[in-house]
Amino acid sequence: DEEVKDIVFRIYDEFLTGSSLAQIAKGLNADGVLAPSVYWQEKGVELIPITLPYPTAFRLYAPESYQKTVEELTELFSAYGFDYRNFNFAKPSFYQIDLSEYKDTGHFNTKGALRFSQVLAGYLEMSETERSSCFYTTDDF
Repeated sequence: DEEVKDIVFRIYDEFLTGSSLAQIAKGLNADGVLAPSVYWQEKGVELIPITLPYPTAFRLYAPESYQKTVEELTELFSAYGFDYRNFNFAKPSFYQIDLSEYKDTGHFNTKGALRFSQVLAGYLEMSETERSSCFYTTDDF
């Protein structure tokens, strides 16, 4: 897509010359460049924002704080028409964290990245009803 290519190059060039992300966004908006979410929706591209599984997420954050953050992200993305999923809330029958698949407390090793990629690919092939049944809600905690 030539139009997108030119925009990506513009963003890259402006960033390398010292513009902040806010300045770049302001310039793009002033020039009538569509926000990525609008562009993708017009092109029929489905955006599914996710949070990757993080084995220590519930130990690092107070449960109430983490739950509130997840609820806020869910509401934010929903307001833009996107379905947000947090893989830390995946039901064990769908995806279960295996610590041997992490090189440290928050980053997959090769085996973990491969398995998660396969799980995510399967997830993307599911219907919305099937997708929603794979996760607990924050009310379940």
